[in-house]
Amino acid sequence: MTSKKLLIALLSGICFFFSSLQKITAQHSDSVNTFYTAALHNAREVYHQAFGDQRALTNGSLYTEYPYKFNEGDPYFGTPAPASGSVFYDGVQFDNVLMRYNEITDELVINYYADKIQLLKPKIDWFHFYGSDFIKITKDSLSMNLVSSGFYNRLYNGKIGLFKKEIKTIQQNSSAITELLTYIEESDYYYLKRADRYFIIKSKSDLYKLLSDRKKEVKSFIKQHGLNFKKDKQNTLTQSIAFYDSLIK
Repeated sequence: MTSKKLLIALLSGICFFFSSLQKITAQHSDSVNTFYTAALHNAREVYHQAFGDQRALTNGSLYTEYPYKFNEGDPYFGTPAPASGSVFYDGVQFDNVLMRYNEITDELVINYYADKIQLLKPKIDWFHFYGSDFIKITKDSLSMNLVSSGFYNRLYNGKIGLFKKEIKTIQQNSSAITELLTYIEESDYYYLKRADRYFIIKSKSDLYKLLSDRKKEVKSFIKQHGLNFKKDKQNTLTQSIAFYDSLIK
């Protein structure tokens, strides 16, 4: 799209916006606010699609790599290398973004040309890469069981949901030859979401308790499919909850 055509399109959109806004000012203020929010979102989408770039993603801070190497583990989800994904940032969806998710700081880092930029967390609604969906969840009165506010990996989404939170921390100790070793320690938390409430799943008994109305069927499903809660917790939970979800109305 040429600059002239782009300017015409943007001006036309602005004129349409104010013309439409005038027609509904006599209506209830909630309708005006709803229309304004939708129109602003659409204007952002038109702008970014027209320019075909990711300049709005530079609205963040420069990211500094760790000044040392880890003897074991890695701070990032997946692999240390950035992967292409999508992010919903400041009201706009951006695709084909090279990104990494730092699970120590719970921050999303993108590659923008030669720079590495840490996006502003309050502006991120969700992001998707490595085949995983990460949703920002704020801990409140309905989600007191959550370990913290932040980004959660949505493993299953149906009438009920399954979420996972990986928290990584940096640990250090000295070896027998007085060498300082730095490694990553990971803790995983699983939650079942039902009616906007989150319930932690620490054990197989927790799972059966949460799915008590179909406990017999779920236990049979786990046995028939050779699922092992201790050795493969994520897969066992994902398959079991998907099966349970298929049973309930």
